[in-house]
Amino acid sequence: MAPRRLLFCLDESKQSVRALEWTLLHLRRASDELHLVTVLPPLAYNVYPVAPVATGAAVAAVTHQWDAQRRAEEHQAAEVLRAAVDLVCTQHNKVPRDLVHTQALPAAGGASGVAESLVEYARVQRIDLAVVGCRWVG
Repeated sequence: MAPRRLLFCLDESKQSVRALEWTLLHLRRASDELHLVTVLPPLAYNVYPVAPVATGAAVAAVTHQWDAQRRAEEHQAAEVLRAAVDLVCTQHNKVPRDLVHTQALPAAGGASGVAESLVEYARVQRIDLAVVGCRWVG
C-alpha cells in the first residue's frame, strides 16, 4: 500500500495525548507520514486602559504585550509538539523521526481560526486522513 499522510491536531490536554495514542495504535501504518499540528490562538487584542488619545508610550506598551503573548503561545506550542514527537518517536511504536512533521499554525479567519488553518494545511500538504478533537470550552 502507498504511504498516507496523516494529520493529527493536538493541544496540551490529556485527551489530546490519548487520542494521539489511539491514532497510532489503530490508524497508522508503518509507512505513513505523521503530521503533528497545533494551532496558535488568535491574539487577544485587549487594549486597556482606554484613553481618548493613543500616546506613543501606550502604543508601545500594547505592542509589547502582544509580542510577549505571542512568544508565550509559541513556546507552549513548541512544548506540545516536542512532547508529541517524544511520544511517537521514542515511547510509542518508535515511529521514525523522518516520517514525523511538526507545525504550529497561526489561527486564520473564523471565530477561532482553527478550522480554517487546519483545512488549508491539509490542502497544501495533501493530507489523506485528519484526526481532530473538540475544544472543551465551557
